This record gives sequence, structure tokens and C-alpha cells, in this order.
Amino acid sequence: MFEEMGIHCELKAVLKFVYRARVSDGHMEHECDHVMIGNFDGRPDPNPDEVQDWKWVDFETLESHFRRRRGEFTPWFPICLERLKQHRSSGNERTT
Repeated sequence: MFEEMGIHCELKAVLKFVYRARVSDGHMEHECDHVMIGNFDGRPDPNPDEVQDWKWVDFETLESHFRRRRGEFTPWFPICLERLKQHRSSGNERTT
């Protein structure tokens, strides 16, 4: 988190999944993704060599934006979003 966003915080691994998706020009992505959660109370300082754009939103806003503009998200995002919803509904810590 520090290299990309200038954030220092402890991270907890909460999800891991493998996905395969066809992307532009016939290329395939086949990856194992890890999702971590941490708490941060400050202002991010994104590294422009690592981060093109970012936005801080709550989970419900993110979910709503995804439903309306699905094409703006990466192929792995729907999998991640669904698993985070399940994680939250099972009584685990909030994900924001």
C-alpha cells in the first residue's frame, strides 16, 4: 500500500481466488488474486508511476456504481465484489 498509495497500515488477508478471463485482442488473464483489508485514517499520497486514478468510496457506493457502469471495471472485479459481499454478510469486519 505504501509504494502505490503512500499508505501505512496493517493489512489482513481476507480472500483469495483464481480467475480466468478473456480480455481485449484475444489475450487471457489467469491469475490468483489476494484481497486484503486495512484501516487508514489519513490522506493517501498516490505514486503517479504506480497509480493512474483513484477514488475513496464506501462499499454501497462502489456496488451501485458497478451495477450502473459494469464496463468500467476489470474482469476480476465482479468476482471480488461478490466475495466481499459474502465476507461482509458472514459477520466479518466492515469493508469500506
